[in-house]
Amino acid sequence: PANFVESVTNVASGPSQDLLDRMNARMIEMGYADLTDDDLRSLREEGVTATYISNIRSLGYTELTLDDARSLARADASSTFIAMMIELGYDLTVEELVQLRDAGVTAFYTSNVHDLGYRDVTPEQLIRMQNIGVSTDLIEQLQAEQAEDVPLEDIIRYRISNQ
Repeated sequence: PANFVESVTNVASGPSQDLLDRMNARMIEMGYADLTDDDLRSLREEGVTATYISNIRSLGYTELTLDDARSLARADASSTFIAMMIELGYDLTVEELVQLRDAGVTAFYTSNVHDLGYRDVTPEQLIRMQNIGVSTDLIEQLQAEQAEDVPLEDIIRYRISNQ
């Protein structure tokens, strides 16, 4: 029982000093110097770890600031999401990534929209589509009814007028 209580207490009190020291060493390697233990704890609480930053930087976001990393983490923009959006042909800023995730846009949704023939869909269109509830099922339905390519803006207008 004492070990259980001790382990629960350790989890509740936050990361160990060793973990903070290792995180700080990695952060310094990446150019993020002068971080206190409190800074590191705060970053971790917001979902920003050295691994998270390293993964995002490896995708081409080499000038990532800690504020950028916090914004991405708060928006639930994982390195997997970012990598998939890059794979789908997008060259997005941190702000655009945050806006996409804040609107609920996923790489899976974007990929499905591409698969339905809309490969040039913009981030703004994806956000609008998500905000008004344009599902891939609706796109498929309208495509089947029209028996021809339906412009994306027509699908958006249809959804707005039929809410």
